[in-house]
Amino acid sequence: MNQRESALQFLKYFCAGEWEPLCDLLTEDFQLKGPLFEFRSRDEYLASLEGDSGTVGQFNLLYTFEDVADVCAIYDLIKPESTLTVAQIFEFRGDRIARTRLIFDGRSVV
Repeated sequence: MNQRESALQFLKYFCAGEWEPLCDLLTEDFQLKGPLFEFRSRDEYLASLEGDSGTVGQFNLLYTFEDVADVCAIYDLIKPESTLTVAQIFEFRGDRIARTRLIFDGRSVV
């Protein structure tokens, strides 16, 4: 799987509420930073997801951009109550996601 495919697989697992398979895509020291949350390890991130059950929503991919070690996905996150446009940057180390940065207007989800 190339980096773009891994980033899109991350989004598929996340939107389907499939937390366990995410582990294989992430480095142990994975970091996530966004407007609402920040996590400094894969275990911390996955533990935060365990409280959520079921499907998070769907995503409609708008654009992807790629660099040597980065993929940026811009997508609509579609939930029953709202749609949120998100830019997510995936930084890779080898074939795994080491960091991701979420960019969206947090006022629309509070």
